[in-house]
Amino acid sequence: MVVTDAKLDERFVKNPLVCMQPSVKFYAGISLKSAEGYNVGTLCVMDVEPHELQQDYLFALEALSKQVTNILELNLSIKFLNESVEQIEGRNRALKEIAQLQSHQIHEPLKSIMGLMNLIKEENSITDFNYLLLMEKSVNRLDQKIKSIVQISSKAHAMA
Repeated sequence: MVVTDAKLDERFVKNPLVCMQPSVKFYAGISLKSAEGYNVGTLCVMDVEPHELQQDYLFALEALSKQVTNILELNLSIKFLNESVEQIEGRNRALKEIAQLQSHQIHEPLKSIMGLMNLIKEENSITDFNYLLLMEKSVNRLDQKIKSIVQISSKAHAMA
């Protein structure tokens, strides 16, 4: 839209920029359209003197509007990318905490098994049946922990 003298255009006559100082007379504006075709704003130029808009200035205004639209869309893409990075970092922190917890839960039955094995070694291969039962219990706990980790890992992989 080009208005060569806003004081003579009824759409602008009551506009404060036209009626009061600085008393704008010339206005040229072009829509800023998203890649999907939505109007997201207007790029405009104004002057206190009336003007005719030359063709090369119109082309320049069109080129500037495309650049402004590209910058707006780039900023929006950067915002979405940063949000995605934050979500991924949050998931990574949660996974690290789960891994640390699972590591501790696996380490506990392993320590029990190793302690029982050391007791058996110290008694010169005379193995108390109760030691074997305790070792079996620890091995079963370890097996259950490993199965639960595999199950959690499978669910997490399916969600990704």
